[in-house]
Amino acid sequence: MAYSRWTSSVWYTFWATSDSNHINEQIFMISTFKCFTYKELKYNLDNCLRLVKGLVTDKNMDNKLRSDESIRELKKYMTNFIYDVEKEYMLVHNNTILPKQVLPIHRGGDN
Repeated sequence: MAYSRWTSSVWYTFWATSDSNHINEQIFMISTFKCFTYKELKYNLDNCLRLVKGLVTDKNMDNKLRSDESIRELKKYMTNFIYDVEKEYMLVHNNTILPKQVLPIHRGGDN
């Protein structure tokens, strides 16, 4: 799933396919540049953004990528990725977050 494309953004970002079914190993990709796992973004979002800004500067990339505005835009895409992963992998049951696979199935009715 793409969060941004170069036609409307300085970033091309997407949820990349992962060989793992584990939530912490889902991948957010900044195309041709850098990828982060769900866990990295969930628990260290600001550090990930600082890392991107540093890499953009070190690689002497386009000034548009270094702007505070473009970093805020990237943060929005990362936050949307976190939300989507959590929505896909987890539900809340009795105030505990559980993977969908282990949630008890309630089919309704008296059967």
